[in-house]
Amino acid sequence: MRTRPRLGIPVTYPFSVRYLLHTGLIRRLSEVTDPVLLLAWEDADLTRQLEAEGAEVRSLPRGEVGPEYLRRRQAVELLFQHRLASPTTAIDWRRKDSRFGPVVRFRRRLARAIHGVSGRLPGGPDGVLADEARALLSDTDVAAVHGALRSLRLDALLSVTPYHGQEELLLRAGAREGLPLLTSIISFDNPTTRSWMSVTFDRYLVWNAHNRDELVRAYPEIDPALVRITGAPQMDFYANPRWCWSEEAWRVALGLPEDRPVILFGAGPSALVPHEPDVLAIIDEAIGSGRIPGRPVVVLRRHPMAPQTTWAPVLSRCGHVISDEPWPVTTGALTTSSPRVADIERMVSALAHSDVHVSTSSTMTVDGAWFDRPQIGPAFGGERSRVGDRAVRDLYRREHWLPIARSGGMSISPDPGSLVHDIGRGLSHPEERADGRRRVLEEIVTFTDGRATERVAAGIADALGVAAPAAGPPGAPHPGEDAAVEPR
Repeated sequence: MRTRPRLGIPVTYPFSVRYLLHTGLIRRLSEVTDPVLLLAWEDADLTRQLEAEGAEVRSLPRGEVGPEYLRRRQAVELLFQHRLASPTTAIDWRRKDSRFGPVVRFRRRLARAIHGVSGRLPGGPDGVLADEARALLSDTDVAAVHGALRSLRLDALLSVTPYHGQEELLLRAGAREGLPLLTSIISFDNPTTRSWMSVTFDRYLVWNAHNRDELVRAYPEIDPALVRITGAPQMDFYANPRWCWSEEAWRVALGLPEDRPVILFGAGPSALVPHEPDVLAIIDEAIGSGRIPGRPVVVLRRHPMAPQTTWAPVLSRCGHVISDEPWPVTTGALTTSSPRVADIERMVSALAHSDVHVSTSSTMTVDGAWFDRPQIGPAFGGERSRVGDRAVRDLYRREHWLPIARSGGMSISPDPGSLVHDIGRGLSHPEERADGRRRVLEEIVTFTDGRATERVAAGIADALGVAAPAAGPPGAPHPGEDAAVEPR
């Protein structure tokens, strides 16, 4: 390996840009490596930003996979899910099965049961894995990806989304080439909610001890000593006040009145929480009728991956809601945009200056705990049916959410009346559940010193056998450190 190794980093997800670029991780890595960013979409502005941080930017090598490979990989996926033995798996299966009629549901459950039994038989797991490995060579373009990978002259690969299909063949080719493989997993839910990681990495960097234990349980081949706890780099923004506008500037930017409290509604992806427009309507009606006192304003932050059309009908009826749009997203085969500096500033400012936060089993709860704001979690479905209510309640029973649910840091509201009461209580008594919010941070992000990105960079450098980048001040670096931070 060279003194300064060429480190390939696939980028297949807009949030990866925030994680890699805006936290300063690429800048740190460029001190001791030559980062080569492999973009899954074309973005001239993003390319210029990455190159300014010391990175080389290339297109992501990709190949096609055939139906036989997909079938064999699905068998491995079922084997992995049985081995993971997470309550999340059963919840996700139940949610997916609900989309089908009784006959299809029965067939799906029977297939899972058969795979579960065969995976426990002597030689069963080895046979399933061997079949997948053969299909990888016979029914994919992995050979072409091998060639593209060699042309990049990389010394190692780093993935922050190792479960993404767009990265599958690249990582498999890297493993076959004998390259060191590293992963810094982007979110705390990924070990139990995402698919099988098809390569064994030489270093795993995770948010917390729960993530470490989940990986070791699901992948017995992992040496626990190779899993390092770093905290969450995207939380480093909150440790640098430069990322936060003044409350006055934030209210002016959003057109908020000066003297009314603010409820932040952090919406999730439509596929997971399609009922959330109904929840927003309940809050708006309760404000209008005075059941939520103080005439608060709701700031809706739509999930970047949710289309505007999802929210347009309810927004046209609401009288107390202001929409704070996320960064523009263009979707096609791949998402082709990413957050900008101003987008992150708006998000940080909303978290810091809102009085109460409402979100449905979202990472926004962890973000909000950092700012010690009351956290409210609706736990009922929009259609108010037993099936719909259970589907939403299940979200709070997934494995990655259990520490948060146990912490006491969030009010989980089982029905509309409880939601209205809990919001009102949060507005009038924000000091309640503060100890629970501190427990959320301890359990989920581990460190609140603003140095998670520094730990990630040091862990990567250690795995590559190079010196760690020089330590800097805590908090994600802001590009305008010498300028006043106001809306742009």
